[in-house]
Formats: sequence, C-alpha cells, structure tokens
Amino acid sequence: MSRSRSRSAGREMDEVSGESKASGDFWRLQLEAVYARRNPAKLGKIPELLQKYAGQEAVLYAKVCRTYDLNPQKFHTEPDAWLEYDLPDRGTYIRAADSTAEEQFEVLS
Repeated sequence: MSRSRSRSAGREMDEVSGESKASGDFWRLQLEAVYARRNPAKLGKIPELLQKYAGQEAVLYAKVCRTYDLNPQKFHTEPDAWLEYDLPDRGTYIRAADSTAEEQFEVLS
C-alpha cells in the first residue's frame, strides 16, 4: 500500500495513518517545554524519542511528565500549567493564615 500525503490548512496529513505533522509538532513542543524547565540537557534527544515512540507520543509525554513529577493531563506549553510547581510550599501560607500576626512575625525573624 502506498502512502499518500495531502496538504490541508497548512498541515501535512498522512492518509494511511491519519496523523498530521501538526500532531507531532504538538507533542514535540510539549516535551520541549518540560525538558527546558526540568532537564535542558535532554532537549537534543527529543527527535530520537519521538521517532522511537512514533504513534505513541502521548504515552511518551506521560512517561516524561511522571519522571519529573508533573501532571501529564496538563499541557506544559501553557504558562498556567507551571503555577502549582512554581509557587512556594502552599502549606506555609495556610499555616500563616491560621496564625496571629505576632506568630507570623516570629516565623519571619
């Protein structure tokens, strides 16, 4: 069976598998976002990983996210996805809110 490709709305589509290059780009960008923050040394390995996991990019993304204790259900190209990881320990704020101003001052001094 020969593979034919068609172009539609700027996306190259493989008619046999139904996958578009845009899908590969999406997962590449997600992996770049994670590795850029968690392990920049691995950025160069992304093309090799995507080739190894061709057709299973979502599985790859989930594995990488779990490696760095990230939620694989979030897309880490979105800045909001990092908010929970970039904030200091939220427990500190909860404890501070439950204490008096005098107790908070003691913690700071």
